[in-house]
Amino acid sequence: MAARLKGIEMMANLKVRPKHGVPNARAALGASEYQRCVSHDSRASTAYNAANHEAIREDLVFDISRDEYPAVTSYNDSKALLLEVTCEAAPPALYTDTEVCTSVSGFCDASCDMPIPDHCITGDKSFGTREPTVDHLCRSIGIYHDTCEHTQRQSIASENRYNNHEVGVTPCRVDANASFAKAAYAQMKYEAAYVEWVNAVNDATEVCTIGHALWVHNLGLYQAHYAKLEVTTANLIELCNRHNHAEKFNIDTAIAGASLSYQRASKGPLVHPGDPKAAFGHDRSLVWWQQLCDPTIDALNELMKSLEITSPQLMCFAETCQAKKGAEETAFEELTRAHNNFEMAFADYRDKVVAYNDVVEQKHLALAASISSFESFHVIQEELHLGYKKCADNFARFDSGADNVSALGGRICIGCDLTDCQVQALCSAQLERHFETFVSTNTCTPAPYTVDKICNPLPSPATVVVAEEMRKVQEMQTPVILGSHGT
Repeated sequence: MAARLKGIEMMANLKVRPKHGVPNARAALGASEYQRCVSHDSRASTAYNAANHEAIREDLVFDISRDEYPAVTSYNDSKALLLEVTCEAAPPALYTDTEVCTSVSGFCDASCDMPIPDHCITGDKSFGTREPTVDHLCRSIGIYHDTCEHTQRQSIASENRYNNHEVGVTPCRVDANASFAKAAYAQMKYEAAYVEWVNAVNDATEVCTIGHALWVHNLGLYQAHYAKLEVTTANLIELCNRHNHAEKFNIDTAIAGASLSYQRASKGPLVHPGDPKAAFGHDRSLVWWQQLCDPTIDALNELMKSLEITSPQLMCFAETCQAKKGAEETAFEELTRAHNNFEMAFADYRDKVVAYNDVVEQKHLALAASISSFESFHVIQEELHLGYKKCADNFARFDSGADNVSALGGRICIGCDLTDCQVQALCSAQLERHFETFVSTNTCTPAPYTVDKICNPLPSPATVVVAEEMRKVQEMQTPVILGSHGT
């Protein structure tokens, strides 16, 4: 009785197909093939051998819980975890392919358009008395040109830094060699292993729980039948003990009496009532009891000994339960391996995505710096070009001969812009006040002094503008993002 109560108590902890709601898992009762153990001719294989019913009961217990193992707890979030890791969008590899270059006309053009005239470079043309003015114009043009080229080189350098900043191939691509593809494949194998393990758990719990219930049922029948046989045997022994067996049965007397009874059957009874030979009936009674009591009692005792809890069906359940428990253990080992493979593949994918996104971020920063540099270049180039154009236009007039006037006339320098009359008046005053400076009184010849130095110009405004722009270039430190100037 205690064993049956223990079995019933254990039934409270056993479950049938405890894993529910798992996609692609088998859900139908009987998927464990337990039906093959309930037919009339069901039996275990010859390989199964249990010592007794207690050993069978142990084989029918499956109460293993793996719900706290990482391979089980990590499954539900594995797919979402994989999809949460994504690659940032990288800007175009070349600066000229970026949106700001393709959508804003001329923004990525770093041309200065401030060429130095050939005669400023070679110096092989004589401009006579206008030579100092032309030299000053050439120097101014050179300063504008060099300042613009300096700023241009900064912009081109920022563009080159952007172009040389290679992002590399994204790890989020789906071809077979990509990290994402490898991690996704590992997650699929993990999912398949999890489903197989769920099926194995459900199959094992179904077979073992139903088999354990059958064991409890058989034990109850055994105890009830044994008790009834005990009562029946005790009653038979008591009934047999009520008869007096002191007189032993004499087979010869019984045979003689039977023969005499046969011969005189038509002549009436051979004995009268009260005749001692009437005991022949008692002798027949003794024959029945001696032939029935002892053998029957012995048979009942043997039957009680032969009563068993086990049955071929129960042994079939026990053997199948053992097989399903082994299958669950194998499936869990596969699940653990699949989980470990997924963890390694996911970690590799995540690390590569983090590194890739860092490079993409640096590429975006390089793009912002390039845009800022080009914005600054255009501002400086426009300001420099104003001064450059004035100087270049003036030089062109001298170079082309458009201002081919007398040495003492014409617009001979930037900042003077004197008329012929003003130049003559100025030069006359200078000669009058500083005659000995320009004429050697001893020889009455011109002194070695250029006449046009009378109009030695003040420092050109272009020189001031260029110096100011150079200061701005040197002070530019902070990158300016496109749009910061309201453009």
